[in-house]
Amino acid sequence: MAVVAVRLMIELIRAGVVLSGEGGRLSYDGPAGSLGADVIERMKVCRDDLVDAVELWGERAAIREFDGGMDRADAAAAALIDVAGAVGIEYFEHGGRCVNVSP
Repeated sequence: MAVVAVRLMIELIRAGVVLSGEGGRLSYDGPAGSLGADVIERMKVCRDDLVDAVELWGERAAIREFDGGMDRADAAAAALIDVAGAVGIEYFEHGGRCVNVSP
């Protein structure tokens, strides 16, 4: 899984795009204008890594939600930090704040 794919995933989530992945397939839907031709092209370039990142994010969110008892939004946010940290991203902006990934 490449850093560029995880950064793109974070960018898409920040833009309100709903992502899901299962069995090597990527599903996405977003607000009008969030998926311009340039974004679609970037998604195509790193498709396999993006699918891996989205699948890992979904898996970690589900574990936190169902095994950890977190609500879905908190589980998804915590899982996003997990995935970002797994590829060495130190911080990213989300929800109007800077999220520090490093310990």
